[in-house]
Amino acid sequence: MWQYEEVQKLLKNLDKKDWRNSVPEIKKLLQKELQKKYGGTLIKDYRDNYEVTRIKEIDDLKVKLIKKKSFSTLDKDINDFTSEIGKINDNVQHLIKYNLLEFVSQLDRKNKKKYPFSSLIADHIFNKNDLSKIIKTRILSIFNDVVFQSANNSSKSNAGNAGELFVEVILLVAGLEEGVTLKKQHASRSGSDTDFVTPYVEDLDDNSVDNSIAVQFSSNDRLRLISSELVKKSTKYCVIGSGLDASSKELSEIGIQILRKINSDGVKLVCYKRERDKLLRKLKNAESKDDKDKYNFFKSNSMSFSTFAMRLHKQYSSRT
Repeated sequence: MWQYEEVQKLLKNLDKKDWRNSVPEIKKLLQKELQKKYGGTLIKDYRDNYEVTRIKEIDDLKVKLIKKKSFSTLDKDINDFTSEIGKINDNVQHLIKYNLLEFVSQLDRKNKKKYPFSSLIADHIFNKNDLSKIIKTRILSIFNDVVFQSANNSSKSNAGNAGELFVEVILLVAGLEEGVTLKKQHASRSGSDTDFVTPYVEDLDDNSVDNSIAVQFSSNDRLRLISSELVKKSTKYCVIGSGLDASSKELSEIGIQILRKINSDGVKLVCYKRERDKLLRKLKNAESKDDKDKYNFFKSNSMSFSTFAMRLHKQYSSRT
């Protein structure tokens, strides 16, 4: 446990010539209270205040879209769905990024004891006038650095969760039923777990899998390894979110070497129709071999969300 006098000295050193020497120690003390990685719970405890509402809002969107069950508008619906999820998640992220220290300042004495260093900093910022403006500015910068680091990690996690969620919606709109014609997180005999398989099979029963489906919210080099997540003798799909308004990537950013790799592995890409159509128009009169190969791949080896859903619906409609 840190000593008050030592910490005060550390903070007051922030306007000295060697102020940067204090930054790592202050950052370490904050990480121990804020970040789960270092045993801290402050950010999690604050987030939990909004978690029930966040989950309910997303579940309501999910139920509404599944009930609509429209193949013809599915691509647009998924784009709207993921955008709304992004807004819901951002609302919580913004509170964590920009309101956490005020939250700490308003805690009662009992709860402030759970986060003594953060409470001390909040007290200096909001109540006391014993530190110079430059010290307060640097304290806030260090605090925000720790908070933003955690928030960025959380954003990546949210994107991954949103990817699995929108694919699950596509599969449920297609009429699949979890535990009958659909299974999440299938453990296969080789490679990593598969995000979704159809129909439902027991773990390690790879021979009974018809379709294995991996999820990638945005395109990046991880696509090179996507085959390791798919069951070998099944029909392999990778559903990708590139081009959705909520995604940070576009389909055009997927390199030709990656496309050649997943093509040779027999993986079909399932993607947002508007983005797929845009890329095909762009590449239609391509002159270079790489661009021609990319055009041919997306023309023959990719499909829209709605086409994918209809394909699975036809395959399993008699089993549900």
